[in-house]
Amino acid sequence: MKHLLPFILFVLLLPAVGIGQPRQAAQWELRVEKVDDTTYDLIADASIDKGWFIYSQFLAPDEGPIPTSFDFEDGVKYLSKREDGNKHEVYDAIFEMDLVKFSDSATFTSRVKVRPGAKTLSGSYTYMSCDETKCLPPIQQKFTVDLP
Repeated sequence: MKHLLPFILFVLLLPAVGIGQPRQAAQWELRVEKVDDTTYDLIADASIDKGWFIYSQFLAPDEGPIPTSFDFEDGVKYLSKREDGNKHEVYDAIFEMDLVKFSDSATFTSRVKVRPGAKTLSGSYTYMSCDETKCLPPIQQKFTVDLP
């Protein structure tokens, strides 16, 4: 009987655990490849839930959805960016405009130059996900990865 009360409290409080945690429609894995002593590629692989989309890095930030973006700590110089994956260039009914978005998977590569002797690369990435009828709030996720 004395173990019954904690179990009942656990069951009653379980739904509250998810409150405040935004739903994420994409799971990310980040890795770094060395180009030379101070130049690296940050490669971010997104696995996107079925029926959901995330948006290109190359959208105008003041129109439509929030584009996927990567920001780096001070002292890191952004050299270039590219994206690959299951890309769709389509009319988006939610935003009523032509957009580039990804389903299933996407890979975003950011080439950066770091300070000599740097051991890690830190920053954040932001993305927005939508399905055919609704969008989730943009998510910003911080990261730190070791440099090879």
